[in-house]
Amino acid sequence: ELVRLDDRPLRAALTAAEADAAVTAAQVGVLKAAVGKTDDAAAEIADKHVEVKDAIAELKDKRAEVKKAIKELTKTRDKLTKQRATVRGQRAQAVAKRKDLQAALAALPPEAPNRPALEAGLAELNQGIGKLDAALKQMDAGLKKLNKGLKQAKTGLSKLNTGIDKATDGLAELDEAAAEVRDARAQLVRLQRLTGV
Repeated sequence: ELVRLDDRPLRAALTAAEADAAVTAAQVGVLKAAVGKTDDAAAEIADKHVEVKDAIAELKDKRAEVKKAIKELTKTRDKLTKQRATVRGQRAQAVAKRKDLQAALAALPPEAPNRPALEAGLAELNQGIGKLDAALKQMDAGLKKLNKGLKQAKTGLSKLNTGIDKATDGLAELDEAAAEVRDARAQLVRLQRLTGV
């Protein structure tokens, strides 16, 4: 009898090889899609990178404006503080002068010929002291507003600095993510080459 060859193992091996080829063909498509997704992710990260850099530049511009405002407010406050000290000095002189004038009037007899002039001078001094008091009140209100503005500007500056720091950290995270995506893409391309062999 002739040797009979059992082809069942060969057919099974052929079926397994065909299945492996089908799996490999499917993997090529999956790998190609995965490479496309990494390209999309890289483009999205690049777009976000640009947005964050623009935001940082805008925050830095605002920070420069706030620093300038703080400098101007401080300069104005210092000037107003000096003016206030001058007005307080003028008021103190006027009060001392009024006290002297009141003492001189008290020493004069009621019918003294210069009494009406001294009384007019006293009235004028009282009016001047009233104007100085009003000016001091306005200066105090101005200083209060300036101090409040400075406090708000400094708080704003602090928030801007925090925002810049966070955005800079975000930029570093985007750089790390971009590196991870590049690495993943490189691995997928290597696998794609292997499956194409």
